[in-house]
Amino acid sequence: MQKTKPADAINTEDGLSYSLRIDATFGSRFQRSVAIKNLNEVLAAWKELVEAKHTKNAITVSRGRD
Repeated sequence: MQKTKPADAINTEDGLSYSLRIDATFGSRFQRSVAIKNLNEVLAAWKELVEAKHTKNAITVSRGRD
């Protein structure tokens, strides 16, 4: 597994922003579809929870392939 530097985080003046990129390789289309479905469900639940805790919290989940 390749280690990345913390510089992957977005640095802002207040230090309150963070960015994460996930690169994944799967052994089959089935494995990919199950993993992506589960990840999307987790991210949606996390987004809802975080945004409900403070009016200034804002989560953007971007999906795409390189």
